[in-house]
Amino acid sequence: METPNFMSTATTTSTDTGQHTTSRSTTHSTKNPAYRAVAAVRSEASSYWRTVTLPFPEAGIRLLPQDSLGLFATTMQTYRERLQEAAGELSSQYDTMKSEAQRRLGTLFNASDYPQTLDGLFDLEVSYPTIEPPGYLMALLRRRQCLVRSPTSTSP
Repeated sequence: METPNFMSTATTTSTDTGQHTTSRSTTHSTKNPAYRAVAAVRSEASSYWRTVTLPFPEAGIRLLPQDSLGLFATTMQTYRERLQEAAGELSSQYDTMKSEAQRRLGTLFNASDYPQTLDGLFDLEVSYPTIEPPGYLMALLRRRQCLVRSPTSTSP
């Protein structure tokens, strides 16, 4: 899930005194209902993804039981549609939000901190890559298969 960078940092350094001052402020209002709606959908989708899947050693990949794939795909598509709807509402308020930020930030405001448009910046994509299990899992699987195949000998 990709989001725009809405943080601005102003830094001033005085070399003769060795002082360094950093100021950081958000360039948007997190109290805006449209922004909160986008953040809420992203959070819900992320929580659902983490709840129904298991971690995999490779970053960004999680394991999903095959019998859960249909429900997962449908649910994630619903989250995607909700996110696009919320992002559309946010986009319709974007110019107003930028104007409010300019008023609130004063000299810290920098128009280059803001993309021209929010179109395409909020999306949710799901892919189902074919992955190879890590070596230690393959070793466990081979060991288990050997145990299942080997006949147990019982002595009278």
